Amino acid sequence: NGKFPIISFQDIIDIARAKSKATGRTISVYPETKNPTWNNAQAIANGCGAPGSHPLEDALIKIIKENGLNAKDAPIIVQSFEPGSLKYMRSHGLETRQVQLIDGNGVDFKTGKVLLNNIANSRPYDWTVAGDSRTFDAMLTPEGLAEIKTYADGIGPWKAYIVPYKISPWKDSNADGTPYKGSTADASTQDATSVIADAHKLGLFVHVFTFRNEKKYLAADYRNDPSLEYLKFFRLGVDGVFTDFTHTGIAARAAYLRELGW
Repeated sequence: NGKFPIISFQDIIDIARAKSKATGRTISVYPETKNPTWNNAQAIANGCGAPGSHPLEDALIKIIKENGLNAKDAPIIVQSFEPGSLKYMRSHGLETRQVQLIDGNGVDFKTGKVLLNNIANSRPYDWTVAGDSRTFDAMLTPEGLAEIKTYADGIGPWKAYIVPYKISPWKDSNADGTPYKGSTADASTQDATSVIADAHKLGLFVHVFTFRNEKKYLAADYRNDPSLEYLKFFRLGVDGVFTDFTHTGIAARAAYLRELGW
């Protein structure tokens, strides 16, 4: 609404470099091509590219190259929910590490299964546009992970794909007779899936999203202590996490490293 300036990606890169110099440690950047199919369509409609072009990805590749970050070992990882975006960038000169994000739109607390019944969160939008009826969970099959390996270096799954949670015993209705839907805070974690091991077998690293401190996002057996959730995932072997509360994540990581004797 014109009240505040918009920070640019170049600003973010500059901040990361300045803080890296000030702290003496490398601080990476982790940009996402957000809704690239839709954003490319808007850009093209407004004269920023020819039909079928990828102005969003082209702009990102350009700024990465201009900043000397176009290398596998550079302090940058590029992420997207849309595989077509990552494939395009890989085939058009992007040499950084890339991560395929894997979403879901909720949990069936009765079964513990990830829900995939919402067009916005059930499949990549480029799949929807192409008429591909697969959903995000197809990416976690052996075939799906093998395909990801051809264009990305890691996966970023929603944490419910790693550690499911469910409510047991289940009740069908509340005391007033209304349907009982359950909540994360009422659920308990279940045995971990094989996703981490399956990805690691193919040489894909695993960065899980999103860790939060609020009670409503924590399963009952974490006892309102978000550090217990981090520790569970660290012990399972994840390579990194996305968090909205960095200080909590850093403290939990320090506790985990102490467990390892580091």
